[in-house]
Amino acid sequence: MEHHRKSLLAADPDPLERLAVDQLCLAWLQSSYISAYSAERAATAKKLEFLQHQQQRALQRIQITLETIVKLRRGTQALAHKTSSTPQGRARKAGRKKA
Repeated sequence: MEHHRKSLLAADPDPLERLAVDQLCLAWLQSSYISAYSAERAATAKKLEFLQHQQQRALQRIQITLETIVKLRRGTQALAHKTSSTPQGRARKAGRKKA
């Protein structure tokens, strides 16, 4: 699970992105557990219906969280671009090149 988490995180993630990636990993884990549980055990129709509903909710959380991560990254990139186009941002960038 830690390997998946690290592979999903950006190079320098902010706390909000870390939280979103953690939520994504937990939803994936829940979905995987439900799949394994329902495949290994004989369950009543009512139990299978419940498990199917839970898995559907986990998959929805995965989709929503992925969309959130994409928005966060686009916002971070736009903010970085906007900051680097200001005089202060250009001065900071120039200072980094000299070092």
